[in-house]
Amino acid sequence: MGNLESAAENLDAAMNYFNRAVDIRIGKGDAAASQLALTYLCIGRVHYLRNDFDEASRWFAQSEALFVRTEGADTQFMSHVHHAYGNVEYEQKRWRSAIQSYNECLKIALAGTAIHPITAAAYYSLGCVEFKLHHHEVAKGYLDKARAIAELRSPARDDGTIARILWKTAQVMEDDPYGTYAQEAALLRTRAEIARRTLTGRGEGDLISIDENGDPDADEEEVSYDALVPMYFR
Repeated sequence: MGNLESAAENLDAAMNYFNRAVDIRIGKGDAAASQLALTYLCIGRVHYLRNDFDEASRWFAQSEALFVRTEGADTQFMSHVHHAYGNVEYEQKRWRSAIQSYNECLKIALAGTAIHPITAAAYYSLGCVEFKLHHHEVAKGYLDKARAIAELRSPARDDGTIARILWKTAQVMEDDPYGTYAQEAALLRTRAEIARRTLTGRGEGDLISIDENGDPDADEEEVSYDALVPMYFR
């Protein structure tokens, strides 16, 4: 229930559920240690969504310590912890630290679950950081890898993950100073928008505002594509 409330941005309600889960799992001792570590990770995400990054990092550290003790440092759970650390660093524009965390996530994910959504998420996140650093070709390379995984997982339709990757790739291409990819970028943006409209028409994600020129608000546009992806893989 806590995750459902988090996804709906009912963060106070989510925290209440997670705190109750902590009490229950602590009461069960070592038998519930892994579930407790996962709950700590979820609590950290709530603080992250509140932009309380120091508190988020504190809970992620508790989750990491418990996962390492109970599951090991290179298990699938840890890829999610490293991705969460990366998101905290990204929001604070600590690009190098974000890259380090996303690479740690990717290393674990590739070793065990190469086509898992967390692997695509790591590639996507690395692409976003490299775009911020104006490394267009590197960013595009990471986004292409994310797209390859996403399309392998959803071969029959453009799901929310694919739509977001297409949109971000178009952004990177549009920002190329030489206009090398202008035509391809336009095609990708159109495909992404068709997918987004289809998905939101089915009740997935959020609607966005349009300005006086008929263009989508840039901040809302990004949020609308993020909303098409499960919270754990944003």
